[in-house]
Amino acid sequence: MQRNALSRSLSSDEEDYFIVFDDFKKEVLRHMDTLRLDLKYVCMSVEKIGSKVVAVENSVSTIRNEHNTFHSKEDELLMKTSELESVVSKIQEDVQKLAKSGMN
Repeated sequence: MQRNALSRSLSSDEEDYFIVFDDFKKEVLRHMDTLRLDLKYVCMSVEKIGSKVVAVENSVSTIRNEHNTFHSKEDELLMKTSELESVVSKIQEDVQKLAKSGMN
């Protein structure tokens, strides 16, 4: 109603300008709504990616821990193997001594 009263006092060019401006404003608002939805989608995607990154970081941490545990166990086995080899060597020496003393 107010626009009609205003448009009566406007020239045809001015009225065309207001119509074009109003259409432009509606188009801008429509694009803003679209951009808001796009931004919301991007934010949700970033959150999903973030949670996947955290999951990957946790997996990497677990793998590192398991890797370190494996190397610790491997070191223990190497020490025990070395101890066993030393004991076997000592037993072989004792057997050779017994064999020599038994032959004499």
